Amino acid sequence: MGRLAGKIAIVTGSTSGMGRKTSERFVEEGAKVVICGRRVALGRELEAKLGRDKCLFIEADVTKEEDVTGLIKVCTNQLGANRLPF
Repeated sequence: MGRLAGKIAIVTGSTSGMGRKTSERFVEEGAKVVICGRRVALGRELEAKLGRDKCLFIEADVTKEEDVTGLIKVCTNQLGANRLPF
């Protein structure tokens, strides 16, 4: 069992670079990860690679307040109702 088993993380900028590697590592360590970024195709690809049972992609640009608000609402609503697909 990994060090992050039972934890849920939100990783921004997860379609490439450090965000992607962080998401991959968190899943390796047992976390469930909500990933977000602007590049939908790359986000969906990472979601599929990591497994929808461990990872959920949400399109968001964190430089836009409305996207951050939407991201938080989706996470809060889904986490609060225990309805994440993992």
